[in-house]
Amino acid sequence: MGRFLGILIVLAALVAGTVWYFSSPDIPRAMLEAKYNAPAAEFVMLPLGTGYLVQSAMPALASDETYQLWAIVNGSPVSIGVMGASPGSVTFTMASSPSPSELAITVQRAGGSLTPATTLVASGRVVAS
Repeated sequence: MGRFLGILIVLAALVAGTVWYFSSPDIPRAMLEAKYNAPAAEFVMLPLGTGYLVQSAMPALASDETYQLWAIVNGSPVSIGVMGASPGSVTFTMASSPSPSELAITVQRAGGSLTPATTLVASGRVVAS
C-alpha cells in the first residue's frame, strides 16, 4: 500500500507541475481566431519545439475532411500535421523551427495536404502570454 501511495503522490506532483508549466506566462501561446475574431483554438509551445492544443472551439467536420495545423516560419507555411475531423487532444513537434511567428489551421481532405488550402479557418500569432 505504501508503494502505491508513493506512486500516486508522484503522479499528482507531475500533474500539478504540468498545469503550472502550461499556465506560466513565459510559455509562448497562440490564440487562433476564426472569422469575426471568434476564438477557435489555443496552443502552447514549449522551448524545444513541442506544442499542445489546450482548447478548441472548432466544430466537427465531415469524415472526409480534416483540420491541418500550419506553422508560419519566415512568412511560409510549414505543415505541422493533421488534427482530425474533431480535434480534442493534439500534440506536435516543430522539427524545422521551434519558433514560428504564427500558427494557422485549414480544412483539407482527409489525410492532409502538402500545401495549405487557400482559405484559413483560423490563425494567430505566437506570443509569450
